[in-house]
Amino acid sequence: MSIFKKALVILFVFTLFCLSLSGCTTKIPLSLQIDSPEDGAEFSVNVQKVSGVVSDPEATVRINDIEAKVARDGAFYAYIDLTKGENTIEAGATRGNDTHSETITVSFSPELAVYLDIESESGVDYNITPVTVTGWVSDAEATVTVDGRAPLGYSREQSRA
Repeated sequence: MSIFKKALVILFVFTLFCLSLSGCTTKIPLSLQIDSPEDGAEFSVNVQKVSGVVSDPEATVRINDIEAKVARDGAFYAYIDLTKGENTIEAGATRGNDTHSETITVSFSPELAVYLDIESESGVDYNITPVTVTGWVSDAEATVTVDGRAPLGYSREQSRA
């Protein structure tokens, strides 16, 4: 566990203890950190999972205007679609009038790229729910596999160059 996450947990526990005492009104300072992907990362797949941690799990977190799923421990994630070239990823947390954000930059180079079309639904946990993915590759000669095997119904003639 990173030092930042440990500090958030300690701060969260202290705040809960403090709030249980009468007359204590200390609030957790709102903070947010993007853990993945790393700033400057380069990808050949257009759909990427952005994850991190927010100090208050009751805060609303948005990543490039997509509402992220926030767990009870403050961990959050959302899937975003990259465009060719440099992409700015901004994660922002809001709690009442309090806001905090972090920005990173990644790039998408579709030299031999896999384009994924995923329809996301708010509140769906894609770690549990099966996902149907459609898409194409940038090179018609590429071999496509999903979990190590060719997808059902896949043929090279269906791929777009």
